[in-house]
Amino acid sequence: TLNRPMWVSTEERGYTVRTCLASPGILDTFTYPLLRGDPRSLDRPGTAFITQSLASRLFGNEDAIGRTVSVNYKLIDGSFEITGILQDISIQNDPKLRFEFLTSTDPAAGSPTAEWGRWRNWGILSTYLLIRPGADITQVETKIRAIADDTNPQRHERRSYHLQHGPRIHLYTTDDYGPQSDGPVGSISRVTGVVSIGFLILVLACLNYINLVTSQSDTRSREVGLRKVSGATRGALVTQFLGESVVLSAIAFVFALNFTYLILPYGSDILGVQLSLENVDPILFLSGPIALIPIIGILAGIYPALVMSGHQPVESLAGKGAAGHSGRMLRRALVVLQFSASTALIVTTLVVNDQIVYLQNKDLG
Repeated sequence: TLNRPMWVSTEERGYTVRTCLASPGILDTFTYPLLRGDPRSLDRPGTAFITQSLASRLFGNEDAIGRTVSVNYKLIDGSFEITGILQDISIQNDPKLRFEFLTSTDPAAGSPTAEWGRWRNWGILSTYLLIRPGADITQVETKIRAIADDTNPQRHERRSYHLQHGPRIHLYTTDDYGPQSDGPVGSISRVTGVVSIGFLILVLACLNYINLVTSQSDTRSREVGLRKVSGATRGALVTQFLGESVVLSAIAFVFALNFTYLILPYGSDILGVQLSLENVDPILFLSGPIALIPIIGILAGIYPALVMSGHQPVESLAGKGAAGHSGRMLRRALVVLQFSASTALIVTTLVVNDQIVYLQNKDLG
């Protein structure tokens, strides 16, 4: 496959869109839902499939099937008949599999990719294989090397060929084969680092909540005493306090979601990575955090709930707390742990930032 931004236009309008040049077998190898058209029509020269959104942008409410568009690019230049409409393509493991315009027509004669069957320095192309289950990957790689040696032994004597599992392409390519000049920019190391920092911040937030709530246990002791005198059991009080914790966790999630949406552009500038929620499946994106709301609420609220529900009615109505020496020691330990972790996080962030600035501004001679 060859995937590049190209100028696609009609007589009225044109756009720069992600265009994919691939063999017709791409529809058999990957799942691209075809909303309209015959999948076999892609075999004919001069035909193309476009996504539903691109069809709407180019032709509005008119039928795109049978219409002609022009493509202007150094490798592909000419007119194409639209013979199929694809469902809009969501994010894939490999960005090279995302496109709005698909054709199998060979490139213009004389271009670097004019002869698909020849073995060249295919730095601009990606090759995908659909291998039957249970096949020996090592044997397949050996056969690929044998084919390359037969075509041009001298050119391939210092090269090796390896297959990579599709789901690993986006996040593991750099770790598996080193930095790529024209490949996916995802990195599992970066994802792990960001997730670890997020988890640490979440733990600090839980510790902060525990400290704040337990410090107010004496203030709420009269409420506990009155509820127990009125017949409330300790289990009912625990349920009440856990419910409050879960509700606060849900409110925090709503604020965090809106805050994340607002700072995404600034995060993209800081990280140097394009961050967007446009192509994210909302169900998959929200299901995990929503499932964590009650878990985080219960984990953060279980200790304060047990402490406050353990107040004795007489002592509570008299205004005497029940935290005791052990409770105060635990709160102090949590405060020390919270500030130590926060300090370590801040120092690490400053050091990493200084290193990045140093690398960006270092005179390499």
